[in-house]
Amino acid sequence: MSSDVQRFSRILEIVGDIVSVYVHPSILSEGEIGYGDLAVIEPASGHDPYLAQIVVMESDRISLQVFSGTKGLSTDCAIRFLGRPVQAAFSDHILGRVFTGTGRALDRGPSLEDEPKVDIDGPTVNPARRL
Repeated sequence: MSSDVQRFSRILEIVGDIVSVYVHPSILSEGEIGYGDLAVIEPASGHDPYLAQIVVMESDRISLQVFSGTKGLSTDCAIRFLGRPVQAAFSDHILGRVFTGTGRALDRGPSLEDEPKVDIDGPTVNPARRL
């Protein structure tokens, strides 16, 4: 997928935990990037990358919500779109394991890189409509 290797570096603004990025309108019309997809923000300073999710798509602008906050980010960062929503490993090997909110294992158990993945992004459930 070409969106995985394309890097965008035209950050328009950083407001709170939201980063707005200029993208050429043709990128959005190709359909490789969608609402809810993940992006990796790579600071020029060498700081660890930030994980973000697309929350708004306009004609030439994408807004990303940064999961760990925007402290330390600047407008000279590079953004790489992954073209997929948040995923988690799904197998018997996750039973009893401890994970971060982004699905990274905190314990010293076996790697889950080769395990099947499922999308964990979906519509929210309205509690008032539950049976």
